[in-house]
Order: sequence, then C-alpha cells, then structure tokens
Amino acid sequence: LEKVQDSLKADIEKVESNLKFEIEKVDAGLKAEIKELDNKIDTKFTELDNKIDTKFTELDNKIDNIENNLNNKIENVRTELKSDIASVSNEVALVRKDM
Repeated sequence: LEKVQDSLKADIEKVESNLKFEIEKVDAGLKAEIKELDNKIDTKFTELDNKIDTKFTELDNKIDNIENNLNNKIENVRTELKSDIASVSNEVALVRKDM
C-alpha cells in the first residue's frame, strides 16, 4: 500500500510539474501576444498622429494660400483705386484749367 501511495504521489507531482510547465508556456505566449498587440496599437496611434499632423499642415498651407490670394486681391484693388483717383484728379485739374 505504501508503494502504491508513493507511486501515486510521484505521479501527482509529475502531473503538477507538467501542468505548471504548460501554464508557464501559455502565460509566456499570452504575454508575447499582448506585447505584439501593444506594439500594433502604438504603431496605429503613431500612424494616426502622423495623418493628423499632415492634415493640419495641409490646412495651414491652404489657409496661407487663401490669405496670400486675398492680400494680393486687396493690393490690386488699392492699386486700381489709386489709379482711378489719379485719373479723376487729372480730369478735374483739366476741367478747372479750362474754366
């Protein structure tokens, strides 16, 4: 009976050892998968941040272009107005001269 008990204890210890080893393998595998998923998530966040930065840069450039175009149009209108005012002033001067 004692031999049977010793044999059963040895078998139980062997099973426990095997289970512990298998659990450690599964645990290591899960940790590796979690790390891989974390890396993928980090990569996606970086990609999204880069896309957002690119979009903001594009928007800033568009705003700058619109501002430059408006400034150019304003300057053109000012130049035209100055020219028109100069022409009217010349005409007024000629009319006064004729009077």
